[in-house]
Amino acid sequence: MGTITSSYFAYGSTCDENIDNKNNLNKNEILKEMEEGENKNCCNKNKKPLQKNVLPLLGNGRFDVGCADIMILSGEECCCSSNNDKEKCEGIFARIYYPSEALSPDKYTIERLNEFMQWKPDEKVIEGLAAYKGMSSWKLNLILDWILGDKRIPARWQVPLAKSEEQFPVVVFSHGISGTRQLYSINCSSLSSHGYVVAALDHRDGSSCYTYELNKDPSTGELIQKHIDMKKLPHEEQEYESRIAQVEQRTIETINMLKLFKKLNEGLRNSNVEIVCGNEFDWEQFKGRLNLDKAISIGHSFGGASALTSCAIEKGFKCCVVMDAWLYPFECKYYEEITQPVLMLNASKWQWPMNLKRLLHLQKQNGGEGKSMYTLTDIVHQSFSDLGLLTPGRIGKFMGFQGQHDPEYLANIIIQLITTFIEDPINSKEKLKEISKTLNCPVLIEGTDVPREKLDEISLDLAENHSSEIGENEERILHESGE
Repeated sequence: MGTITSSYFAYGSTCDENIDNKNNLNKNEILKEMEEGENKNCCNKNKKPLQKNVLPLLGNGRFDVGCADIMILSGEECCCSSNNDKEKCEGIFARIYYPSEALSPDKYTIERLNEFMQWKPDEKVIEGLAAYKGMSSWKLNLILDWILGDKRIPARWQVPLAKSEEQFPVVVFSHGISGTRQLYSINCSSLSSHGYVVAALDHRDGSSCYTYELNKDPSTGELIQKHIDMKKLPHEEQEYESRIAQVEQRTIETINMLKLFKKLNEGLRNSNVEIVCGNEFDWEQFKGRLNLDKAISIGHSFGGASALTSCAIEKGFKCCVVMDAWLYPFECKYYEEITQPVLMLNASKWQWPMNLKRLLHLQKQNGGEGKSMYTLTDIVHQSFSDLGLLTPGRIGKFMGFQGQHDPEYLANIIIQLITTFIEDPINSKEKLKEISKTLNCPVLIEGTDVPREKLDEISLDLAENHSSEIGENEERILHESGE
């Protein structure tokens, strides 16, 4: 697993001082910039290489990356590898990112471009996201066409797994509210370039802007598609029980994905697992190639609560990374169950005292052993997703997808922190501290930038129901960030 060297951050301007403050922008300037960008893209259509169309792989990973979708039919009997007992497997839908053989230097030519997955989601996802945002789908579709163009994720569709003899650790990634399995393609692909097999889940709890499942008609055996639309819950007292129920389902899906990794490592041909989407891909090449002793759970926002709950219940996960974790729906009984190392990464513009009190309480568990918290300054909640790198310059700031710093620079810092931690979770604290010394501007703070007196004003009684703890500030922050 490669790490990013300090020299990696020497390029260009590390702190983007030329980006105007969001308050100084106006819509006419944004529209003009978008039109100029579109004209520039038209002029460069025949230019080689076309690396500008492919989102970046972050860090110094030594692998290129492949990806494939997999959906498991729910209700099938699967054989547990531990004791050969039969159990029912819940359905899973995930995009698997994995290390692939390195391409030649001309991989970004026109001839090779179509090998990379297009980022723009399908129409159903756009419709679901538009409904969540309260806008028409045709308008959102137009905006996505205008901004995204032909942007591609940095992974090629269903190419062979890398042929090295090493075993690759596995990662299960849990998205936030309104997210999907493709919203974190840069982080997931970048981790795979460092030698990890990553499963980005499409959660079916009603938190994804849109997903679906395939079920068999009992009489004909024909596969029937069932749409799963997003449930938009109000931020009020009754939300707590609904969110807890969603986390429970997400946790089942996360743990079942780890079980599916075990099946892949044993070879699916010898199991009763039925693949209903992705069965044209050669999943047998993963047999014996996965390192299940280094399983990792990662989540963003609402996915942070899911990732932590999964670690509390399933000790097969050896460590956890949470990015801007929202711990309102994280049950009190699980705090002391998190015995694994945890890395908490926060955006300074998103966190608030009550949520930070929960995170700091988590950090104290087991004497704080293996638990680290870092805050990235002047970044936004969506800096942990693809959105900051998908929207250029002032457009991204205007839409609330970027903070004050260059998004690719920040994305590289995030990946360096994650890879440093998951390579050696127990002994990572000093290595994480060293990272801040390699940076050319103060974007990284150990702990939090919220003053201690602000935190002391907040009373956190874990014996109380969390439903009494959601206030106006929490509701406002969640709404503004799209949660």
